[in-house]
Amino acid sequence: MARKMSLSKSNANSHKDNQMESIQEIFRCFICMENLRDARMCPRCSKLCCKQCIQRWLSETRPQCPHCRAALHIHDLVNCRWAEEVTQQLDNLQSNPAKGKCTPSDDEPETEKCETHVKEELSVYCETCKCCICHECALWSTKHSNHVFKPLEEIYLQHCHQIREHVGRLRKRFMELIGAVQEIEKNIETVRGAKDQKVREIRQAVELMIARLDNQLKMKLTILVGQKGQFSRQAEELEGILHSIESTITSGPKSELILHSSKLVKLIQDGINRSTFIVPGVSGEFQSELVPPYDGATFVVNNYSHLRELADPFYSDPLHANGLTWRLKIYPDGNGAVRGTFLSVFLELTSGPADSAKSSSYRYEYRIEMVYQHANEPSKNMIREFASDFEINECWGYNRFFRIDLLESEGYLDPITDTIRLKFDARSPTYFLKCKDQQWYISELERKTTQQAQAILDLSQRVEKMEAEMPLGDGNLANNADLNITAGSEESTGKQSHNRSRLQMIELLDLNDNNDTEETASEENSDESEMEDQENEAGGDTSEVEVVEFTGDDINLNDAYEGYVNYFALMDELTTTTPPPRPPTRQSTPQPPSGSQ
Repeated sequence: MARKMSLSKSNANSHKDNQMESIQEIFRCFICMENLRDARMCPRCSKLCCKQCIQRWLSETRPQCPHCRAALHIHDLVNCRWAEEVTQQLDNLQSNPAKGKCTPSDDEPETEKCETHVKEELSVYCETCKCCICHECALWSTKHSNHVFKPLEEIYLQHCHQIREHVGRLRKRFMELIGAVQEIEKNIETVRGAKDQKVREIRQAVELMIARLDNQLKMKLTILVGQKGQFSRQAEELEGILHSIESTITSGPKSELILHSSKLVKLIQDGINRSTFIVPGVSGEFQSELVPPYDGATFVVNNYSHLRELADPFYSDPLHANGLTWRLKIYPDGNGAVRGTFLSVFLELTSGPADSAKSSSYRYEYRIEMVYQHANEPSKNMIREFASDFEINECWGYNRFFRIDLLESEGYLDPITDTIRLKFDARSPTYFLKCKDQQWYISELERKTTQQAQAILDLSQRVEKMEAEMPLGDGNLANNADLNITAGSEESTGKQSHNRSRLQMIELLDLNDNNDTEETASEENSDESEMEDQENEAGGDTSEVEVVEFTGDDINLNDAYEGYVNYFALMDELTTTTPPPRPPTRQSTPQPPSGSQ
């Protein structure tokens, strides 16, 4: 019972402490989280803060309350003189030494009694049983015989000290969390301020761009107004000449008309010669500093009727722009549900800066234009513009681009040549994204350059190794060279040795790249001996000899080809041997169109 009363009393003390801390939180500045100094109150949310803190906030950040975000000015704040008095009284209560004392006060009644001996106080702690007992229990009770005892006050102080240490660590962690929250709030305000600053910079830059566009418009209008004035004056002069001639013809005597006929003709001719119709064109395009221009190409679809019968997709030549590769994909007879009814046209991004790990996509603006072919009238061209998020090998476009049965009647299909002309354009929405694409392309070029340099270095090392091993390990070459020397042809000998070295180089490269077995190597050696016999029979002419086909990585094979061709070219300046054909480069199979068509 006494233990329950003690627990309820401790709970009551902790509740009072929580109330005190809550009151102190109310009378703290919500900006600096310190005691109020020259307190001011917001008239909207009634939050208290220091005068210096709120004045600095309103002047340096924004004219809003930091708590309720309502519009606020320094003269709207309410002066709270009583707040400092309340804060002082709270500090006095906080500094009271009786607060937080673990031992009970003198005026409190003694309530902790032994449950067995009711009149005896709890004064002993049994470490064996882990409980509090009186001295009677410790001396006479058989339940606690031969147990270890300690004074209750000593154990109590030990527990209080231990709890105070944990409370101190907990309070430290609490203050760290409060500091972290304050840092985050400061970071939030910093981010908002940076965003507002960036918005101001963008608005200022846009205003300057608009001013420059106005200057461009002014220059164009100045040219056009000058042209208009010039032609207006010429029109007035011609109108005066026409009026004079009409009056002479209608009202003048016939003899005078015949007499001055040559003068009138000369006057008319001079008026025609003075009036010029050469008008320098003024472009309607304005240079934008935010949006880059389109990069485009023209795709002429020949034999449209035949392609429509095939009913297969047809691709344009690739358009390379800023490191990206685009191509137009058309279905002459329509795609899917609209087959036979509509012409389907899509734009595909075949290479670009897509990150497969993040599954990111990039938004691009594109335009597809079908040219009117009956006359040169761009206003009749059919144009579709849109913006989409492209991924690699993904198509975006129009299933119902144009009705097939109206292509010829509307002038988009030339019946004589059976062709359709399509223009397609693409661009990044901003110069920032365009520069990002270019940076990606530069990094790709640097990566490929590094790979090729490494491949050339590896090849040179292999060539040096072969040069060191070839004179010692190939006795047949020496014998063949002796035979050729007896034939009396030094030039033929050089060609033979050079060509045999070339064949050995090809054989060794093929063996190293493909890791063939010994049986395969022996077959290739037999093939090589047959080729050497053919060389000897042909008198050293190796132009008909086929080279072993290379397999493996395309970049490494191309580098190997260039390397050993240069090696043999420099090996003997007097030998003129036609290099073997370049190994074929494999082309990747086009990926199927994405489901976003």
